[in-house]
This record gives sequence, C-alpha cells and structure tokens, in this order.
Amino acid sequence: MRFVLNTVWLLLLRLLAGLLLLTVCRFLFLLNNFDFYYKVPRMEVAESFLYGLRFDLSAMLICLSPFIVLHFIPVFHQQPKPKKVLQYFYVLLLTLMFFFNLVDTVYFKFTFTRSTADIFKLVFVSNDMAIVGPSIIIDFWYIIAGWVMLIYLSYKLFLKTETLIKQTQGETKHYIYSTVFLLLFGGAAVIGVRGGLQYKPLNMLDAGGQQTSALRLNTPYTLINTVGMTGVKSVDYFPGKTGEHFFTAVTQPKETEPFRNDINVVVIIVESLSKEYVGYLNNFKGYTPFLDSLCAESFVFTNAYANGKKSIEGVPAVLASLPTLMHDPFITSKYNGNQINSIGSLLQKKGYTTSFYHGAKNGSMAFTAFAEKAGLKNYYGREEYNNDADYDGNWGIYDEEFLQYFANGLTKTPQPFVGAIFTLSSHHPYPIPDKYKGKFPEGDLPIHKSVLYADYSLKQFFATASKAEWFKNTIFVITADHTSLALRPFYQNCVGAMSVPIIIYSPALKLKGKSNVVTQQTDIMPALLDLLNYDEPYIAFGKSPFDSTTTHSAVTRYDQLYQIIEGNYVLQFDGNKTINLHDFKNDSLLANNLAGKETEKQQQLENRLKAFIQDYNHRLINNMTEIK
Repeated sequence: MRFVLNTVWLLLLRLLAGLLLLTVCRFLFLLNNFDFYYKVPRMEVAESFLYGLRFDLSAMLICLSPFIVLHFIPVFHQQPKPKKVLQYFYVLLLTLMFFFNLVDTVYFKFTFTRSTADIFKLVFVSNDMAIVGPSIIIDFWYIIAGWVMLIYLSYKLFLKTETLIKQTQGETKHYIYSTVFLLLFGGAAVIGVRGGLQYKPLNMLDAGGQQTSALRLNTPYTLINTVGMTGVKSVDYFPGKTGEHFFTAVTQPKETEPFRNDINVVVIIVESLSKEYVGYLNNFKGYTPFLDSLCAESFVFTNAYANGKKSIEGVPAVLASLPTLMHDPFITSKYNGNQINSIGSLLQKKGYTTSFYHGAKNGSMAFTAFAEKAGLKNYYGREEYNNDADYDGNWGIYDEEFLQYFANGLTKTPQPFVGAIFTLSSHHPYPIPDKYKGKFPEGDLPIHKSVLYADYSLKQFFATASKAEWFKNTIFVITADHTSLALRPFYQNCVGAMSVPIIIYSPALKLKGKSNVVTQQTDIMPALLDLLNYDEPYIAFGKSPFDSTTTHSAVTRYDQLYQIIEGNYVLQFDGNKTINLHDFKNDSLLANNLAGKETEKQQQLENRLKAFIQDYNHRLINNMTEIK
C-alpha cells in the first residue's frame, strides 16, 4: 500500500510542476503582449493568473492522460527502461502544450484571441507554414529559446520529484491497489477537466471579459474545446471592398448633435414573445393587454424579426447586434472568445453602469459569462435573488417577483445605466404561481396563459418603475428572444415564425408612432445608440431603423439556409444559389416561388445577403471589431 501511496504523491507533485510551468507560459504570454495589457489593473491581471489555473488543470489532465494511466502501473516505477518511457511521456506531452501556448504568445498580436482548432488547417491544408516558418523562427527566436527552456525545466522537475518521494519495491498485490487508485483518481480528474462541480462544465466563455479572457485561457484548452466544432468558412463573393456597397458592419456616427449621457437604457427580453401573441400588432385578440396599452404610448416596429430561434441566439442579437449565421450559437461556438461590441461595452466607455438580470440558475445557457463578455458587468441571477420561495420549480424565479427585483435594483444603480433583463416564465412548462390559479384564461395554446402572466408581470414592473426618479430619463425596449408556438398559418412559415415585437417606450424622448420598416433584433443596439447620438464608429450587424439613408433588412439562418427579408420579399440562399424567393405580402402562405422569375429582385437581395455573409464570416474568423 505504501508503494501505491508514494506513487500517488509522486503523480500529484509532477502535475503541480506541470501547472507551475504552464503558469510560466502565461507569464511569457503577458510579457510578450504587454502593450495590450498594460492598462489592465494589476489586481485583475493577478486574478487572471489565479483563475487561469482552472483552464490549465483541465487541459493538462486531458493532455497528460496517457502519462497518468502509465503512472499507476507499478512496472513504470520499478525498472529503468519503463521509467524512461514514463519520463519521455511526461516531457513530450508537456512539450506540446508549451509549443501551442508559445505560438499564441506571438499569434495573439494578430488575432487578439487564443487559437482554436481551425489553426490546424493552416498547418496541414496549406503549405503556408512551410513558407513562412523559417522567418518566424528567425523573428521570434526568443520564443524558441523559451520553449527549449520550458522543456529542460520539465525534464529536471521530473527527475527532482523522483528524489522527493522515496519509492519502495512493488509487489503483485500493488497492481490491484494501483487499479483502485487509478479509478479513484479518474473520478477526481473528471471534476478537474470540467473545471469543478458547477452546473455546467467550464468553457471558453467562462474566461470572462474581453481584456483578460485570453490571459486566463491557454491554447491547449481552446484547441481541445473547439475540435469538431462547426465554424464558418471564409467566402469571397465580392473582391476587395466592393461588397461594402451592399453591406458593411461598420456604423459611422452622425456627428450632428452631442451624445446624450443623461438617458438610461432598459432592455427587456421577454421569453418566447411571438408577434402573434400581441393584439396591438394583429387584427385579432392577443394575450398582452398591458403591452397593447403601452404600444399606444410607444414607437412600435410592426415588421420586426428575430435573428434566431433559440434564447442563446436571441440574447447576443439583441444586446450585441450579433446574429447567428452558423450551426452553433455564438455563445457556444469556437468564436465565443472573440472581442465583441455590445450596448453594454459601448456605453460603459461613456460612463454608464451596466447590468444583466436573468432569474435562472447562474450559468444557465452561459449567460453569466456572456454578460461579462458583453460589458454588462453586474450580473443578477437566481443566486443573487436568494429567495427560492419564488422559484418556479423548473427554470428560475417567477417573472413578477424577478421583474420587481429588477426595478428595485435599477433604483439603487448609479445613473446613467444600462439594465437588461431576460424573463423566463413564458417557457415550457409555462408555470403560473399558485396564487394566480384561475386568473389567466387558458387560451388556445399552452403558452398563452403564461404570456398573459408575463404581460401582467410587466404591468407590475412598470407600475413600480414609474414611481422611481430614473424612470422619466429612460428609454425602454421590449422584445422577444425568439418566437414560439403558433396557431395561424402565416406565423408558421419562414417569415411569420421569425416575427417578434420591437417596442420602444421612452418618457425621456416621448417617441410615439408605428413604422413598417423591416427591423431585426440586431437593429436594437444601433437604434439605441442612434437615439443617444452616439459619437463614435462601431461594429454592428444591424442598422438603426431610424436611419433613412440605408436599406433595411433582416438576416438569419432558417432551416439550414441563409435568409434575408427586405421589403415585401424573403429570399433563401444555400451559400451558392438562391433556393426560394417569395413576395410574402401578396403571398402570405409562400405558395408561389419566384426564384428564377423576378431576377432583378433576386439579384438585389442575393447581393446584399452575400455581402452580409462575407463580412460576418470574415470578422468572426479574424476576430475583427476594429474600424477600417
């Protein structure tokens, strides 16, 4: 037994030595990219080193798993040649980890993010590395020197640990003990790989804010976690900058009036609030009596669309003007470490206090990490609410109570502020508090009753908020994360199934009216910045619907096809050719496919969609948020 225990202690020492050397890699990364981090507070840098140990441990336990298994086999501690094999495994596997970390020490200057699995395409699919490799070695000789130093240290530390733990002679029974301890250690290693016992396993988004996320991460971790992920491909529909004639994600300031820093921003994302449910937007009875009354005092976009069909897609679209045009939502994609703009990050630079509220368990759909990435620094979830008496038993805190928590929280928040909330009660299984049993009619679909409850909760929120001093200086935006169940045929096709309300209510600006301009979730951030006279250029995949100088479209992926809605038309494109073209105003059931018939309109929409895809893919692949 003593032999096996010594083996375990020896393994722990060697893993600790590996963590130490990976921390050295992080220090070299910081040193070589000091111009990017020198403005980051020292305490935040120190926290990044500490927090980065979670990512280092996770990656190391995966990469060194062959070494760990061999370490529990007694013969590898008893005979000279097997001992050498164990040593070679340790040094070789760490050598690979050091290599990828040090490559990113240089490569980060060009991408501002840690490399992901698609970097292997550069190495194996093309001969680029063979061409530029020699000059890289010459230009960055000190990185090679650092790599050699780390290899040498791993070798010496392996030998040093041998002298710290005195080995006893192994016996046959030790194979049984070793197997038991290997299984026990394997269980502990699983916890280490997933980053702890938290609700969801550790992922790249958990690295947090844009400034320090790459410092917290390590490249072996990002490579492992993006293998097999579907990303986007670089496309060149238009040469040079000619595509910008049809679309560019760059928005320039109007520079007509001074920036308004005296107005607060509140964004309310209501779970599954389809346009079909809002009576004000239809010629039939809806399930939102309060919102209907609010619409009469608001500016309402009657031709508005979601940019996705999932909550995890809707939140980035609304708050960061970032749609999902790939198989994976941005939040769980290999690009989730990219730098992004958002209503939070852009206004935070202007002195705004920023926050995000979601009554689900912290970590749900990775919104905790995304909120920080999006510059919404103060996160309030079920844990912060800290009263499970209001827990719905499924998703989180009931809407009424959590919206009251939101209103009271904003009252305590220094102005100007950006406050965003994502509700949850109108989600399957559509829970209603016991105290309201019988208050809300069932409706024709199971969701209708919970939409009535969500609407009632919004009414109570506005009743509370209207008494606060900040209310009169605020712009409110109300929209949905995505649509849900539909009754009417139009709301079941590719246009109606994406139709959501976008409502802007502002006691500060006294906006009123309706607009039939095609609007999408990604237009919300530009619209708000437009109303505030934001005075700096920024990247957004939407356009302000108040801008009369641009063409307004709604772009998304629908049923594996790219889709653009513009004017009365919807076009679907498979990446190479147009599949469907419909005039949905005159053909609401989309029975007549105009592809190949209305060629001028088809070419116009196809050009705009191609330019959008090209810009979107290019910016995701190259982590580009800069203005050029």
